[in-house]
Order: sequence, then structure tokens, then C-alpha cells
Amino acid sequence: MFKREKRDYIWLVGSAPLEAGGEDVTQLDFRTEPPTVTGFDLDMNFWRTNANISSADGDLWAYTNGMELRNYLNDTLATGLGPSEYSGHIGNDGYPTQQGAIFLAKPDADSMVYLFHEDREWAPDEYISNSWAQNLYYTEINMSASSQGQVVEKNVPIIQDTLEKGSLTAVRHANGQDWWLLDPEANTNRYYTLLFGLQGIEDIYTQALGGLVMDGGGSAVFSPDGTRYARLTIVYAGGEADHCLNIYDFNRCDGQLSNPIEIVFQGAAAGGEGIAISENSRFLYIVGFLDIWQFDLWVEDIAASRTLVATYDGFVAPAFSQTTTFHAAQLAPNGKIYVNCSSNANYFHIIHAPNQKGLACNVEQHALEIPTLNYQSIPNFPYYGLGPLDGSPCDTLGIDNPPPQAAFSYVVEDSAAFQVAFYDGTRFSPESWLWEFGDGQSSTERFPVHAYTEAGVYEVCLTAGNQTGSDTVCDTVRFVVSGSLSVVRSGVEVRVFPNPVSDMATLSARGLPAGVRAAELVLYDALGREMLRQGVGVRNGEVLQQLDLASMPSGVYFWVLRAVSGEALGAGRLVKR
Repeated sequence: MFKREKRDYIWLVGSAPLEAGGEDVTQLDFRTEPPTVTGFDLDMNFWRTNANISSADGDLWAYTNGMELRNYLNDTLATGLGPSEYSGHIGNDGYPTQQGAIFLAKPDADSMVYLFHEDREWAPDEYISNSWAQNLYYTEINMSASSQGQVVEKNVPIIQDTLEKGSLTAVRHANGQDWWLLDPEANTNRYYTLLFGLQGIEDIYTQALGGLVMDGGGSAVFSPDGTRYARLTIVYAGGEADHCLNIYDFNRCDGQLSNPIEIVFQGAAAGGEGIAISENSRFLYIVGFLDIWQFDLWVEDIAASRTLVATYDGFVAPAFSQTTTFHAAQLAPNGKIYVNCSSNANYFHIIHAPNQKGLACNVEQHALEIPTLNYQSIPNFPYYGLGPLDGSPCDTLGIDNPPPQAAFSYVVEDSAAFQVAFYDGTRFSPESWLWEFGDGQSSTERFPVHAYTEAGVYEVCLTAGNQTGSDTVCDTVRFVVSGSLSVVRSGVEVRVFPNPVSDMATLSARGLPAGVRAAELVLYDALGREMLRQGVGVRNGEVLQQLDLASMPSGVYFWVLRAVSGEALGAGRLVKR
């Protein structure tokens, strides 16, 4: 039976201490929720290249900054990863290639670990020409040796070619055991595909499809269900940059890409180059320097689905006055997406609900403060929750998926029409979905949108199934009603965020009807009891006001924004942590 390994539950980041002699590395431990954040003095700097691996149970094993390899005791296992003159020029301060390394445990040999890592050929004018050879190597580590790890082979060449800098990623083979690695060639439409199995690297081949992809900063990702591969490259030109997004279907049986889609759009240059996909594999996120966009992979016209979900709010970290603009992204084991900063700041941004559409994904800027500085560093992990493709021609090892773990979230899309969008978040390869909406209606769609006929309290249940079994989870949808709620106007955009919230929330409203000069926000608990009533000023049809919720107990709340005339302007659901 397939079991999700916790090899990505420990994250190490950090470039320098906040003060002289302080801690220089931060550990995020996702074995707790929220993750436990701890500072350490390891005397090691991570830059863009960052990878680590834990045991299947989540105990840290080894980590690298692309130049040096250390074990969980912080003992050095190897230095000089990459034999080029360029690596010698850098020293051990951390390699500057996004997604330049990734760890994988050798299938069916848990203690044997391969570190796949890239290295550039030396070019003195590299920062002018922006072109160099990027080669791929592996270093093999025996983690059972003296229980502390020992390097078996170091810097073994795999690919000697001009590879795209920093787009190394992997996905589990459909047999539930082996791995596929993809590494694109620079300035071509060609991809190297590696099969990593019981014998180590068992096959290497290339495939070319789609249009030419120009060399530039960027990164790549597989969807958690393994059906899509997406790659971002950013070509800079003055103050603007072309964000080139290439999306392909992926076959986990044979490792083949197909059906290429290219989307090009402009954004601010100077730093952002991140890409991530929600755990339900529906929403893709592009991280630019000043903006974060969402794409819906389930619609026919993916390009037209591009939605701006965050714009840099101007926050400057107090330590050394560092801006907190966006840089790179990684899906975490808790289903959230973490985004680092393009500066040397001690903050992470968090997309709290990436499984949900549009602004409901809830991007919270500078959401996590860490005890060290961190310069553009975030670990590079594959998604470990993907098992075999049961029933496929390559399901040959008898490794079955466990029954799914059903989960879902929902967003009230239209409070006047009682319309709710439901988002599946089930883990472990669900194949069927049965929604019961609590009003006698049901659906077998994965992402249904349901309209209730009247206000009320409804228990919604999702039963998700696969070939091994099924699981059911239920939640309550509640419409808080007043006599005026049914006249909520279209075109009015009202938000209360972040959601979930800890202490301070922000009420934002746009497009309010002309003549509305004042309003009030009313907050109800899950039993419909009024918990807060706060006056709101309206200027030019807009509202931007802070809400202090620190004294309120944790729970689910419902809010309604009304004009002083009683006219309902918006309503929604808020979770207090």
C-alpha cells in the first residue's frame, strides 16, 4: 500500500543572522500545524539553490546549498559540488541557481540517496551575456553509514549540455515507486527526461515539442496529480519582463510530454520567478516581482483565466529595511504555498487556500516572520503525496493507493443567489466524487457550483472514492440572512482578509453604489449571534478599514456589510484562528 513519505516536512532556509553572532538558518517543521519555526547557527548560507531530504518519517537527513553537502548533525559530507571553475569562483556561499538541486531516495533502497545538482561552466562575462553551459551531476549518499551518512560517489556527470539554469524537478512514476526527472535545454524546445529506479539512473532520453523557449530566470513544476508539467521563464527587457509560461500534459507511464500551450504576458522585471500548483492540481500560480497571478488549469482557455491575486503592498522588513517583494514558491505539506522574498528579508508570504479560485485563494503577504535573513531561498521538493496510477498499463508493482482522504472547501460566490462554489481538496488519487448539498440535491462533478433556493443552514458532505475505498467528510454552509440581504448588487467587490485571520483583518470594498457615504459591518458567529458591529466610512465608492478581531475566540464567522440605509452590500465567511 502506498504511504505518503514525510521527506519534505523539514525546510531549511537562511542567508545570514539578524544580528552579529546570531542564528543564520531557520528551520520550518511541518510535522506541526502551524509549522514550528526555529533558528539555528549552522554557519551555512543558502542562496537560490536549496534542497534537503528527511527520512520517510520526517526526521532530517541531509541538506545542501549547491556547494556543500551536510548531514543532520551539520557535519560536512562533501564540498565542491560541481567541478567547474565557476564553482571554485563562488566558494561555499551558496549556489545562485533556482531549483539547481533536488534529493531523491533510491527506490526500494531507503537509505541510499541521490543528490541531483547542476553546475555552470565558467564564463567571465556571464552577467552580460546571460548564457553559459549548465551541466547535471549526481552525488550518491549512504545515509545508513554510521547513522550519519557517507558519500559513495561525488559529481558524477549525467548531462553535459547547455541546460536551462534552474528548472530541475521530478515526479513519481505511475508504478508508484520510480521517479521521472525533467531538465530543459536552454534556448530550445528540447527536454532531457531521466528515469530514476532501482538501478539508479536507468534511462535518459530527449524530447522536443512546442515552440522555442528562450533562456531566462524561472522555474518548473509538476502538478501534484502528475498530469501536467509547467515551466516559467522570464526574459528581461528594461523595466518590463516577458513571463513565458509553457504548460504540457505529462504521461507518468512513459515520461512523454504532449499538447504544449504557451502563454506570454508582461510584468515588472527585477526578481520574481516562481511557479507552483495547488494540491488539487487545478490552480497554477505565477510569482512575479510585484504580482502573483493565478491560472485555472481546468478551463479550455487557460490564458484567459489569468487572475491577479496579489500585488506587493509596500511592506518593508524592519531588519536592514528590506523590501518584501515576491520571488519563488513551493507547495508545502500542509497544502499551502509559501513564497519567499526577492530581497534579503526575514519573511515569507503564504497562499493559505490555493485550492480555491481567484481572491479566495487568500494570499497573505509577509505572513510568516522568521528569525534569520533569507535571500531568495526556498527548498526544492517533488510532491510526495502522489502514488501509483492504479489500473494503468504501468501499474505493475502491486502498490495500491490507500483510500482517499476526503477534504473540501467552499466560497460563497453570490450571497444574493445563495450560490456556492465547492473545491475538492481530497488527497491520495481520488477517482470519483459524490456531493450531497444538504437540500436534497447532489453532484458527481469534482468542482461543482451549487445554488440553494433559500437561506438556511446546510450540511454538505463529500464522498471521494478510488479503487481501494472511499472516505466522507462534511461541513456546514450557513447563509446569514436579513431582510435586505437579497438586494446585494452585482459589480460590488467586498472582501475581508486575510482569511483565516489571527488578529487584524482588513475590510476592502470597491464599486459601492453612488450615494453611499457610510456603512456598517456586522459579524455573526456560527449560531447567528451578533458578535461585532463596526461603522465604516465610504469614500468615492470604496472602503479600506482595519478590523481588530484579537479578542474574539477562534471559530467560523459570517459577516454582512450594509449601507446605513439597510441596503446589503456584501456578505461572506471568515475563519478566526
